[in-house]
Amino acid sequence: MYREIVYTVGKVSQERAERKLGSIPDPDLRLIAQIELSAALCGVPALKTLTQRTSNRKAT
Repeated sequence: MYREIVYTVGKVSQERAERKLGSIPDPDLRLIAQIELSAALCGVPALKTLTQRTSNRKAT
């Protein structure tokens, strides 16, 4: 989630995105968000994520 926010904000304002980076408490998540900010500033498309959900329902 952080990386999408930082990427989107970075496309509009580098300063605002850098401030957002400072509010990310986890260093690993902050690093990934920094990479996304770099991508936004270079004009590289955002990374897409795929989430798969499974159902716990039993077949009847």
